[in-house]
Amino acid sequence: MPSSDRWRVRATTAAWLASALLACAGPLPTDVARPTSSVAATALDEVEPVPLPGLPSKPKRIDQLLPDEQALIVDAGTAQSLECVNGGAMVTLEGNVLGVDAARTVAYRWTEGEALIAEALTATVFLPLGTHQLTLAVIEDGGRVGLATVEVNVVDTRAPEVSLVLLLQRLWPPNHTMQLVASGIGATDACDGAIGVGVTVSSNQPINGRGDGNTQPDWLIVQAADGTWEVWLRAERAGPLTDRVYTLTAAAGDGSGNRAAVTHQVIVPHDP
Repeated sequence: MPSSDRWRVRATTAAWLASALLACAGPLPTDVARPTSSVAATALDEVEPVPLPGLPSKPKRIDQLLPDEQALIVDAGTAQSLECVNGGAMVTLEGNVLGVDAARTVAYRWTEGEALIAEALTATVFLPLGTHQLTLAVIEDGGRVGLATVEVNVVDTRAPEVSLVLLLQRLWPPNHTMQLVASGIGATDACDGAIGVGVTVSSNQPINGRGDGNTQPDWLIVQAADGTWEVWLRAERAGPLTDRVYTLTAAAGDGSGNRAAVTHQVIVPHDP
């Protein structure tokens, strides 16, 4: 049964009971109106709410609140993504706050977890590689506190720089001597700094083939005192074949998975 019909049944029943009781009690005075058997139902949404004791009948607007009743509205700025340099990035944190009482002392605290990062509304800090969730707390000496968070990502998307510069691109004559063809081979990364490099050498001819003098090894990869690498190649080729081509490759990867490689070739021609 709809709620409106239930209200009508209850009202009609109440009116009937009241009429029966009055009939038993005798006639009413002429100045008292006898209740009728028809009572109009009142919609629930038309009933005026009754305020609870101790509570205001209507909530206050924000402009009616006293300063100590207003919340501090804190903004920690927009999310940032910065490229890593030398292990991290310099990040400018710019907070904003509304509702501060000018007559009170206010403290600002930027934190990451339990670590204190800065104590100013605007600050420039160094953050290492990775994702950082920072919280700005604005603390008024009256006891009010406002909080906001911001995410800062320090990323490494750049590949390392590999250095492989040839001192010689052609070896002649094919007199089986070892020649220094590259030195100072190394790699650096903008985020990780100096990193390891792998150096490889290959040849399109066998190390010991017909007409090449049967000397070995045909190349040497040597680490210098400063940590860089040198490559020495043998000036020889197989007599019955064409030019010998040495292929030198230096490759490096950083801690974020970015990789780079440089490849060069050195030729020992069959003929001058």
